[in-house]
Amino acid sequence: MIDWLAKGGDRMTRHKKRPPRKKRPQPSPRAEAIPWTRSAVTSEADTSETGDPYLTIIDEQWDNILMMYNLFADKGPVMLYEVRSQKIFAYPYRGFKADLNQQSQAILERQYEYAQANNQMVLFVRDSEKQVFRSYVLDLERKSEGTNEH
Repeated sequence: MIDWLAKGGDRMTRHKKRPPRKKRPQPSPRAEAIPWTRSAVTSEADTSETGDPYLTIIDEQWDNILMMYNLFADKGPVMLYEVRSQKIFAYPYRGFKADLNQQSQAILERQYEYAQANNQMVLFVRDSEKQVFRSYVLDLERKSEGTNEH
């Protein structure tokens, strides 16, 4: 069974119900030490040729990502999928953007405006083990308009 929760005012997340266990302090997704300064634009063609492993993960989680997006669609969320924890987060655009460096803010702004105008969403994938923080603009009907690595 899946339980949908809104947490922390501006953070919304999805959790699977599990048996109670001892709680350990968890860092905020925005507080993790991820290198936010790398930035390289990758075209859709480049992504398909290299076999982007995150597109496979997005495919596997698409129904859950879309379900979470639709819960907050009226607020125009920016989505985040954490590979290690396998959690999906929906963030308000302004709050998410404020946590990025200036270069990443400019990229997000362009992607977000494009996505809003074209019935699409911006999804970030964070893989803390490989230190990857990548954004995708995805068609709400189906996926993939390209990626940006931050």
